Amino acid sequence: MRAYFKKKERKKKKEAEQKGEDYLRAIDEGVVEAVIERLRRAGLVNDEGFAQFWVENRTAFRPKGKRALQAEMRAKGLSASAIDAALVNADDTAVAGQLAAARARRLKDLPEPEFKRKLSDYLARRGIGYDVISEAVERAWRERNQ
Repeated sequence: MRAYFKKKERKKKKEAEQKGEDYLRAIDEGVVEAVIERLRRAGLVNDEGFAQFWVENRTAFRPKGKRALQAEMRAKGLSASAIDAALVNADDTAVAGQLAAARARRLKDLPEPEFKRKLSDYLARRGIGYDVISEAVERAWRERNQ
């Protein structure tokens, strides 16, 4: 048991990830639940902390909008309350501006309709809300023509 806790201190994990560990599948579910509860009390398993870490990491290294982050965290088995808490401060407008500025450099030689379509599609694929996309695309187009 002590070795298990030592291993868990090294990496932040969410509860669903702990339960899916291969070596835990052969153990009685009651024992697994007891261990997970003990890890939770020790602060080694924390879905809210993991969700917050995920949002911060994505924002810094591979920006995505709220919709994409929400889908990723849902796929990882995080609870809706943990996801909502982590996304409270997420700002689609800032992420859209950052992504649009970077992508606009690649699209600089395109005519306006194609520029706007391609940039809009890109932002949508990155999980930016449609209400934010049009504003970011217009801003990128204006900056491109200055």
